[in-house]
Amino acid sequence: MIASVSVLPNISAFSEKNPTEKNTLNVKLDTDPADPTHGEITKLKIEFINPQTDQIQQHVDYTISVENNGNAIFGPIPLTHTSQGSVTIPVTLENGKNTIQINIEGILFQPISPEKVTFDVMIGDFTQSDVGNDNKINQNSTTDNSQNASMNQQIPEWIKSNAGWWAKDQIDDATFISGIQFLIKQGIISVSSQSANSNESAHGIPQWIKNNADWWSQGLISNDDFLKGIEYLVSNGIIVV
Repeated sequence: MIASVSVLPNISAFSEKNPTEKNTLNVKLDTDPADPTHGEITKLKIEFINPQTDQIQQHVDYTISVENNGNAIFGPIPLTHTSQGSVTIPVTLENGKNTIQINIEGILFQPISPEKVTFDVMIGDFTQSDVGNDNKINQNSTTDNSQNASMNQQIPEWIKSNAGWWAKDQIDDATFISGIQFLIKQGIISVSSQSANSNESAHGIPQWIKNNADWWSQGLISNDDFLKGIEYLVSNGIIVV
C-alpha cells in the first residue's frame, strides 16, 4: 500500500513521516516555506529513517518526481545517492494537488527492490472534503539562518561561479577541485588531514554532487547542503587531502 498525505495551505508549519511500501524505511518530508506558493521555489526537505532505530539511514539511493493534477512537473531525476541520509530538493509547485513520489532503490550501497512513498501537497483554496482523509500535521520548525549567513561571508563568490560552470561541464574537475581545496585550506570545510594535494585528479564523482553544485550556484540549496556533498568527496577519498 502506498503511503500518502495531503498538506493543507495556510498552516504555520507541517511535517509528515510515512513508511515505504514494504516498511523498509520511513521517509520524512518537510517543505520550506511551510506554506508553498504557486510558481515559487519550494525546498523539499527529505530524511530517510531506519524504522528499527528511528535514526537517519545513511547511504540511500533514490529518485524523486512530482506531478501536478496528474501532469509531470519535475523529474524523475536520475538515480541519486545521499550519503547523509537527508537531502533538500528545490522544485516549483503549482496550484492544485502536487504529488511527490520518492522511490528507494538502494541502501548502504546494496540494491533493493524499488519501494515508493508519496506525499500530496495541496496549493490553493481547498476544503477538507477536497482532500478526503489525508492528514494535516502542524509542527514548529526553524532554520539556522545565522549559520548560513556566516558561511556566505566566508565563501568567495568565484567558488559558487565555479560550481555552476562545473555542473554544466564548462570547466573540468581539476579546476573545480582547486576551489574546494581553497575552502579546505581556509578552514571553511573541516577535514582531518592538514593540506590538500593539488596534483590529485578526481575519479568517480557522483552525479548528485554535480546536481548539488548546480542548485547551490543558483541559491536553491543552502551552503550546508552543498558542503555536506563536498565533505563526502573528501571523506571517501575522491578528493585527496
